[in-house]
Order: sequence, then C-alpha cells, then structure tokens
Amino acid sequence: MNASGFRRPDHTLEIEGVHRFSLPVRNLAKAELFYTQVLGGDIVERNAIEMGRWESPGVRLQMCSGVEVVLVEQGYGWLPIDSTNPHWGFAIPGADVDTWVKHLEEWRVPSALVVRDHYVVENGVPTRVELHFLDPDGNQIELVAWDYPMNDQAWRGRYDPWPLYYSYASWPPQD
Repeated sequence: MNASGFRRPDHTLEIEGVHRFSLPVRNLAKAELFYTQVLGGDIVERNAIEMGRWESPGVRLQMCSGVEVVLVEQGYGWLPIDSTNPHWGFAIPGADVDTWVKHLEEWRVPSALVVRDHYVVENGVPTRVELHFLDPDGNQIELVAWDYPMNDQAWRGRYDPWPLYYSYASWPPQD
C-alpha cells in the first residue's frame, strides 16, 4: 500500500507514448489553416466528431510521427492570456530555429525565443532553446531544440506571455 492507502498493481503498467491530444478552437477553418500552413500538420480526417457532453466538430491532424492533434470547435474553455500552462511542446532541430522565427513573423504570429538560466552557455556552444507562441485561439505552443548555438538573440530566463497574444479575429493576415 502507498501513503494514500491504495495498493500498487502486481505488474508494471506502462504508457508507450503519446497518440493524440485535442485543442479547443473557435473556428475550425482558421485553426486548420494555422496547423497545416504555419505548423505543417497533415490532415488525417475532416468532419471528425469529438464526443463529450455534446458532439463537437473537429479536424484530426498528424503533426509528427506518432502524434495527432484534434482541433475541436467549441465556444468555451479558454485559459487566461497570462496562463503559460498547459502548453504543447514539439521538438525541432536547432538548425531550424531561426527559420521558424522568421516563418512565424511572416504569418504575424508573435513569438519568444528563450534560453532558461540553467542552459546558458558560451556563445556558439549548442544548448537548449524554447520558441514560445500561441495559435489564434490562445493555445500555448512551444518548439524545443536541444542543439541551437547559443547567441544573444534569445531571452534569458523567463519570458512575458502578454506580448505573444494576438486576436484570433484579425488572423490570418490579409495582405
């Protein structure tokens, strides 16, 4: 028995990986555009239905090997802007970080490139960086690279989430 009085199973229970997670979105068409054109996801199923208390329309996407994201249209459940969790992290190569920053700028998606204090090393030495941004519905996304050459472009320590906010109503850019 553990401290809570519950007995542990007789055999090891194992979670083998992540299959999918779902994200709330206000507008499926905009969300699909963001997750396919900005993030590069592939559509697995349009017209998906997510079951809950109510049936909700959804789009199922393959974001990377073995991981699907289901965009679920709903009009509730939004986190406050300054809430940095939960957020969804995807791994990217360090060589692609600067290209991702420019790509997000082209789509007018504000981002923050961050090196946590315990990963600060000499300039030029590969280290871990995080690229934080929001989808149009305010879902927090993080791209992580473990081999990005340290430089002075990234914020050190914490970042302010407020500058990452943009209105889903004014996205995508119209020019």
